[in-house]
Amino acid sequence: MKYSKILIGLFLIIATLLLIDIFTGIFYWNRLNLLFDSSIFNNITTAIIGVVSFMIYSLALFLALFLAFKQNKTILSQHLRPYYEREINRTINELEKEKIDTILINTKGKEYNGINYPNLISDQLMALTKNTDYLKDITDYDAGIEFKTAYIKERSYYPIVAFLSEYTIGLNNKFRYDYLKEMIEEIDEAKLLNKDKIMLKKRIKKEILSYYISFINFEQTAAIETPPIPNIYDFSNRNKIEFKKISDSYFKDHYDWFKEKLK
Repeated sequence: MKYSKILIGLFLIIATLLLIDIFTGIFYWNRLNLLFDSSIFNNITTAIIGVVSFMIYSLALFLALFLAFKQNKTILSQHLRPYYEREINRTINELEKEKIDTILINTKGKEYNGINYPNLISDQLMALTKNTDYLKDITDYDAGIEFKTAYIKERSYYPIVAFLSEYTIGLNNKFRYDYLKEMIEEIDEAKLLNKDKIMLKKRIKKEILSYYISFINFEQTAAIETPPIPNIYDFSNRNKIEFKKISDSYFKDHYDWFKEKLK
């Protein structure tokens, strides 16, 4: 395909040159056309110089306008970027100060905040796999035995389930995720350079959302199954308890949006 285009191009050039040669040959067949007239030469030269000068001036003007536009866009982006940098820093500080209530569970003295809290969820899921009551119940559930909420509340692993269930019912106004969505949309629409938009969104993903996105990525794609928990707060199935993974609950509400916008 590439070589055929080259051959076609060469053919067109050769054909054009042949046509020029034919027409000039016809024109100069008459010897009178070879007589030199200085006034005609001057007129032709003046016209050519005028056209060339106009083309050079137009090109210079276009380049000047292009460079000015690019410079103005760069300056505007440099003024806007610090605003979003401050907003990201402020959000990070707020989330780091937002300590997770762990009164129901044993965290072994560790503290978690509004950024790294998915690590706490992972720790509690691991704790479930070491609880004999949970292991028995998940085995019975897989065998087709049904459970009631009242039964789950009597089991030794209920405090862990109660804690984790706070996240399965959704993250509506938790951890500034709605605000982060607004900020990301603003960044996309702002008069920022593309490299500044990419840099700002990378910061949001890496410094605020990496734990959240990584946790769901792992639960959804890892070969090792993470333990499901009983959906004690799913009132649409009040009469039947189902065991589901955290990432199959409302906890995943923001995930697809962030994944798409921050890819």
